[in-house]
Amino acid sequence: MVPSVFGKTRSEAEGILSDSGLRVSSVLGDTGDASTVAEQSIPPGTQVQRNTEVNLTMAAPASPAQTNPPATIATGSPPQQSAGKKPQRISVPMCICRESCG
Repeated sequence: MVPSVFGKTRSEAEGILSDSGLRVSSVLGDTGDASTVAEQSIPPGTQVQRNTEVNLTMAAPASPAQTNPPATIATGSPPQQSAGKKPQRISVPMCICRESCG
């Protein structure tokens, strides 16, 4: 049975497949040291004969997600306060996806 090697390095994937009696036929994509398996030609769990060849497609690791700081809205001048009342803070959800968010 074909094991899953998704997310494994090339050497880890080759070892796992070899231990299962399979061979790596070709390796495509980004073959840098930090690359991991993004696709394998035979789905995990498939029953195959011994020495079947599996093709691997490697991908570079994803960069850490960047987060944007919260949006601020400039109002020009501070709001007028009524005597004796504290200012209120309001939260306004903002969407920049250019689609109808509802």
